[in-house]
Amino acid sequence: MVLDKSPTVSSTPPSKRSRMFGKVPLYWVMVVPLVLQVAGAVAAVGWLSFLNGQRAVNEVATQLRTEASSRIRQHLDTYMAMPVEINELNASAAELGILNLKDFRTTGKYFWRQMQTYPVGYVAFGNAQGDFIGVERAATNKLLINEKSPQTNNRLLAYNTNQKGDRLGLERPPNPFDPLSEAWYVAGKKARKMVWSDVYPWEEQPNVLSIAANYPLYDGNNRLLGILSVDHLLTQISQFLHSIKVSKTGTTYVMERSGNLIAASAPDTRPYQMINGKAIRLKATDSPNFSIRTSAQHLLREVGSLSALQTSQQYDYIVDGQRQFLLVMPWQDRYGLDWLIVVVVPEADFMAQLHQNTWNTVWSCAIALLLASFLGIPISRWIARQILRLSQASQALANGNLNQTVQANGIAELETLARSFNQMAAQLRDSFAVLEQTNEVLEHRVQERTASLLAVESELRALFAAIPDLVVVYDRDGRFQKLVSNNPDLLFCPVEAQLGKAVTEVLPQAEAALILHSIQQTLATHEVVNIEYALPIHGQMTWFAASFSQLTEDTVLFVGRDMSDRKPIEDQRLQAAESLLQNDQQLRRQNRVLLELAKSTVFHQGNLASASREITEAATRTLNVERASIWLLDSARTKLQCLDLYERSGDRHSSGLELSITDFPRYFQALEDEISIPADNAYTHTHTQEFVHSYLQTHNITSLLDAPIRSGGRTVGVVCLEQIGEPRNWTLEEQSFSRSIADLLALGLVAQERKQTEKALRLSQEKFAKAFSASPDFITITSLRTGAFIDVNDSFLQISGFSRAEVLGKTVFELGAWANRKDPAKLMQLLETEKSVRDMEIELRKKSGEVIIALISAEIIELEGEPCMLAVTKDITDRKLAEAVIQESQQKYRDVVESTNTIILRITPAGIITFVNTYAQHFFGYSEAELLGQNVVGTLVPWAENIETEMQAWMTAICQNPTLYQDTEAENLRRNGEPAWVKWSSKAIFNEHGELLEILSVGFDITDRKRAEAALQEKEQYLRLILNNIPQQVFWKDTNLVFLGCNENWAKAAQLDSPDDIIGKTDYDLLPNREIAEEFRAQDREIMRLDIPQLHVIAPKVQTYDGGTVWLDISKIPIHDAQDNVIGILGVVEDITQRRQAEEALRVEQEKSEKLLLNVLPEAIANRLKQSLDILHKRDSRALIAENFDEVTVLFADIVNFTDLSANISAADLVGLLNRIFLVFDDLCEKHGLEKIKTIGDAYMVVGGLPNPRPDHANAIANMALDMQTAISHFRTYEGYPIAVRVGINTGPVIAGVIGKKKFTYDLWGDVVNTASRMESHGTAGKIQVSEATYHHLRTQYEFEPRGTIEVKGKGRMKTYWLLERRATSEAVTAGPPQESV
Repeated sequence: MVLDKSPTVSSTPPSKRSRMFGKVPLYWVMVVPLVLQVAGAVAAVGWLSFLNGQRAVNEVATQLRTEASSRIRQHLDTYMAMPVEINELNASAAELGILNLKDFRTTGKYFWRQMQTYPVGYVAFGNAQGDFIGVERAATNKLLINEKSPQTNNRLLAYNTNQKGDRLGLERPPNPFDPLSEAWYVAGKKARKMVWSDVYPWEEQPNVLSIAANYPLYDGNNRLLGILSVDHLLTQISQFLHSIKVSKTGTTYVMERSGNLIAASAPDTRPYQMINGKAIRLKATDSPNFSIRTSAQHLLREVGSLSALQTSQQYDYIVDGQRQFLLVMPWQDRYGLDWLIVVVVPEADFMAQLHQNTWNTVWSCAIALLLASFLGIPISRWIARQILRLSQASQALANGNLNQTVQANGIAELETLARSFNQMAAQLRDSFAVLEQTNEVLEHRVQERTASLLAVESELRALFAAIPDLVVVYDRDGRFQKLVSNNPDLLFCPVEAQLGKAVTEVLPQAEAALILHSIQQTLATHEVVNIEYALPIHGQMTWFAASFSQLTEDTVLFVGRDMSDRKPIEDQRLQAAESLLQNDQQLRRQNRVLLELAKSTVFHQGNLASASREITEAATRTLNVERASIWLLDSARTKLQCLDLYERSGDRHSSGLELSITDFPRYFQALEDEISIPADNAYTHTHTQEFVHSYLQTHNITSLLDAPIRSGGRTVGVVCLEQIGEPRNWTLEEQSFSRSIADLLALGLVAQERKQTEKALRLSQEKFAKAFSASPDFITITSLRTGAFIDVNDSFLQISGFSRAEVLGKTVFELGAWANRKDPAKLMQLLETEKSVRDMEIELRKKSGEVIIALISAEIIELEGEPCMLAVTKDITDRKLAEAVIQESQQKYRDVVESTNTIILRITPAGIITFVNTYAQHFFGYSEAELLGQNVVGTLVPWAENIETEMQAWMTAICQNPTLYQDTEAENLRRNGEPAWVKWSSKAIFNEHGELLEILSVGFDITDRKRAEAALQEKEQYLRLILNNIPQQVFWKDTNLVFLGCNENWAKAAQLDSPDDIIGKTDYDLLPNREIAEEFRAQDREIMRLDIPQLHVIAPKVQTYDGGTVWLDISKIPIHDAQDNVIGILGVVEDITQRRQAEEALRVEQEKSEKLLLNVLPEAIANRLKQSLDILHKRDSRALIAENFDEVTVLFADIVNFTDLSANISAADLVGLLNRIFLVFDDLCEKHGLEKIKTIGDAYMVVGGLPNPRPDHANAIANMALDMQTAISHFRTYEGYPIAVRVGINTGPVIAGVIGKKKFTYDLWGDVVNTASRMESHGTAGKIQVSEATYHHLRTQYEFEPRGTIEVKGKGRMKTYWLLERRATSEAVTAGPPQESV
């Protein structure tokens, strides 16, 4: 190739436009664009500055609105939760007995303390009888106690209070008041749950808006006790809104859905207006504040109704030419409050500075424009002259004059350009010389590159051909574009039947839709999509695991792998998970039943008979057993008596049966020693064999589950669960359930004993009442709060001369009964210091005016929660009679003290016992004489090394708070050495000089509770032991994903020294990769959020020390509390590496066995045989696989002169030749979809139409016979002689089946088989003889030659035909069994 070295010069004349612009000086061309660019830049900068400023304003306004609304919402969440918390706190205190709502004086002071802590307006309680107690916050922030009760003559009295909450004088005159008609009481009673009132102003302080939280209280019988109410001041919300500075003139406010204002940030805006001295709620649309009014009006125009606002919304609107930014956010709580938070921000608060900045920018840009214009013109002229010289040299170079040089001075860039021009001219001269040579080199490289690409393409094709998976390219519409890797065993139909077609035209509808959806999802998300599906291929379902990945914008790559072998294992794992879930559900059901039984009122009422009936019925339903019974030991502990026996099938209860200890000693000993008796086989179990003849066989009982009932450390009975029929293996959960039932019955026994004790106490009280009324002494009961008489006995009335109506409700002062004015003061002083008075001499005046001298003994008691004084006054006019009366009175007082079921002790500071009541003597096992004067240490308190120091510290703590009882729990000692736990409430008693006299201690027996706690701790230790001995790794977290614990296996896997080291840690502390830790935490959060367990997730883990892979089975389950709330997550991890390796080895062996079996039997028969193999081994069994086939076609083929051939060659050569022939025949069977039955010597038998029937069985056999003749023509003997075969075919019914026990044989029987064999034996070498029946099937599709009628051995004369060839129209005869869809 030769290139023209002369540069090409255009001869096209310049256009009119180019001639016109050619007259423009170069410096104008340089100046004008510069000026235009500067001007454009000025305009663009100013405009962009304005836009950016406005955008910044919008973003700042949005952030301010969002931040302000969030702060308001957070404040409302906290502030409005306060009344709810107070009500719940007071309700809990009342339920626990801490707060006695019948004692209004104590309750008032309790409410007063709460008002000191919480900034609320009112805390009150009104009971169902119309009584009321409450504490009010007045306008001066002082607290007033309001009470309306019989003590206030049913009038509402408002008391001032001092700094300790004590009542002073009245704040205002009494008012009539009925709390039962008040809105807050009516609303709480109607709702039967915590409910808010409407917002309302206070009558006494109209400028105070408040809202009441009303909480109804009910007793155990669901009777209304009263309503707790807390008034909450809403003015504080306005103060909080005022503290939030949204912007210079921004406004925030809160309103109801009705539009009424709750609070506003504007200091001059009130949510109400005063009309005729009354506060009337104000709507936001009527607010005097311009911003509030216009924003509320705009909001109504936008949404129509405020009730339609369900989510946070932002709006912009114009008012008086000013743009306003508006945000409205709904706020609700769980008790019905539904308010709207509104934030309004004017745009003008931000735009003033923005406008000023914009003008500054415009002026700066204008000055820059003028400077650029004045400086640009002379500079441009100077530059243009030098560029003109460069242009002229370039034109000469273009005209072919390559010898050009250019000079430039003064400007570095132009000098560089000139040098570059000169170098370019020189290089052009050199370039044209080497251009031709370079072109030839490039052409040679192109040829080499093409050959390399062809080689790479061949390698890629070979690579894809070796991939066992199915690799296909689909377009966007699911059309089959290309088969990259071909595995024919995985093809649903031939490749040529799929190319260019959509999946909906080839595959079944469901699978086609799944694949098309996956293709479109892959193209839409640009991510890999994985699916699983099944297709019927070669007569069986094949499972695929397929992935789709994007190739181009409109095509995806499909890779499918056969996963049929793995699918059963996954199904088994799912079944195991389902079984685990069923066990979990059973355990939950058992816990639910136990909870329902524990809540049953019959337990707490002590009705053990009714409780037993409930338990037996619940036990039979829950554990699905026929019989459940409850037995109790008699008082002599010699026999068991049946309290209740329930038979489920007959729905029948019975009782009265008895079992003697002497008859069943081993069983009764087991009840003492074991926690339960799970007799899976009651006939052979060691502890239950004694019952076989006398009990088990009689009732057909096979399994027993017995749980001892223990109370007070002794076995008192047994719960018996009886299985009838098939024996039963009792699970650990069922054993635990039976023990829980036994524990419930133990509690029922305790409740029954408590009821009996209460009954005895009532009898004692009745005796006291009789003694009270019959006593000859003055016995009076007066209220310490009012001093009024509550009750007096008849002796007081007879001696004093007053009637009962004159006395009750009046004080001693009102009766004028004090003859000595100093006596009442002295009496009250002694009561306050000593808590009781003994034999104080007083003077009393009768109604007649007569003065008597008496001795009074008084004690402070409580009646219905009110402190009262029980006084016994004795007339000592007659000293002897007085002494007798005093002695009797003291004895009765002692009876009252001694009748209580409480331990009462008095000890000196040195620990010497000075008083002990009868209950304490019985409890500890000592007599009074054995305890009085003894040190408490060594008798009731066990001796220990530091016991004296501890006792001294205990007394010091009591003395530090002399007005309070100090509560402690201590393990004391009975006389018999048995430990007993007591809860002591102790108080120091001082004399008038402040010296410690003694310690009064009141004790309650808590031994059973402590034992229950110890049992619970033992169960926890047992659970920990189980967790540490199971092979799985177990851990548990709370809802914040902080670890609460784990077992030793998990601690070891986490490389921790102890399971306790995990407590308080998170995944961040254990994993070095924070991303992986966050991924685990996200999974755990999702499981707890959905409350759905994630079971048996199989994941590999690479071991760091040897690089091996460990397979883990991971399950995570939400943890629930008693109310079924999610409180954490439990994780179980199991190492299944060995199991997985075993499964893989088993799968490989199964595949080998499957292949061997399929070489012997047809696939369908092999599958059926595997299902029935165990029955075939029985000698007397009938054939399990034997079928009648109405019509099949049988072929026999035999090698002609095989006997002679075998005599002339070696055995190995003979077998090798025969094997090669039969291998070809086997391939033809597979090609035509036929079933090879057997070979007998040199004979070959094949059938069409079984085991899977097909209509074209005769066609398939005919095709194979023709192919056999063609194939045998290629074989020669070792001498070179041709080998020929005879073929015989017959059609008709046969019987097919499997026979044998070890070497299975699938064979055919029937006349059709014999006839086919005769067709072969009576045939001719190299020909195919068919029966008349086969001929009628094939005559329209094949060419035949009649042979005529021949004599057939055992059949007589038969008409037969020679099969010659296929007709032209039958070339497309199917080569295999028909498929359902192709």
